[in-house]
Amino acid sequence: MSSELHAHGEPTAYFTVGSLEGLGLPHALTTRHCPGVTSFAEPISPEAPRAPFRAAAAAVLGGAGLEMGRVTYARQVHGAGTARAPIGGGFAGSVDILVTAERRVPLAIFTADCLALVLYDPNARVLGVAHVGWRGTVRGATPAAVRAVVELGGRVATLYVAIAPSIGPCCYEVDEPVTAEL
Repeated sequence: MSSELHAHGEPTAYFTVGSLEGLGLPHALTTRHCPGVTSFAEPISPEAPRAPFRAAAAAVLGGAGLEMGRVTYARQVHGAGTARAPIGGGFAGSVDILVTAERRVPLAIFTADCLALVLYDPNARVLGVAHVGWRGTVRGATPAAVRAVVELGGRVATLYVAIAPSIGPCCYEVDEPVTAEL
């Protein structure tokens, strides 16, 4: 399967990954040009559970097959904590890994300098996303994400993992105190 990225919009609002498209998984790796995605805010009431997403985001991401009215999101804390998506979506707490076996529930994480991972087992229909930077790497976020998918019935042997576009060495330097932690 192809790991090729497909750009959507001008300027690019989001990317999709060929291999995940081939599996029939609706997904979008958004860019800073995706309209209607605001800075993180915890929901202020149960009636407003989709705080970071506005109508413009729902319109754009609906084109990727995502039902933004059911999105699950978290406040990332640069760790390895996991949460299962609440039924119907909404705020999942302060974690860096989200998982679900419920169909058509988009999982959202937010990144700037960190990596976004998408983990999917098409046989078990288990989806996970992870926010992984250097702190999350030190704290074991990637293995924790795999474990979380397996705990919901996924299998390592049938797991697909996509790494979203991210910051690179041209724009982000890591100094000795950070490399010592790694």
